[in-house]
Amino acid sequence: MALGQAFNARDIVALVGSPLGDSAKLADAIAGDYASKVALASSAPQITQVASEAVVRLEHLQARQNAEVIRLLTEIRNKK
Repeated sequence: MALGQAFNARDIVALVGSPLGDSAKLADAIAGDYASKVALASSAPQITQVASEAVVRLEHLQARQNAEVIRLLTEIRNKK
């Protein structure tokens, strides 16, 4: 359930279309979104859902960063 709710159209465009150099800004935006949603939550299950959504978004961002690191390391190795 968290996966479907974590990615709305705005998030998909932000995560998929953004350069990885903007990762810190994206992570800050996810954290800010999390904080504002927690403040509006009225129950423990809602807070759990908000946390799950933030985790999914951050894990997606980290997976993209890992892929880029691997690509760059492979490029460096192939230049030797």
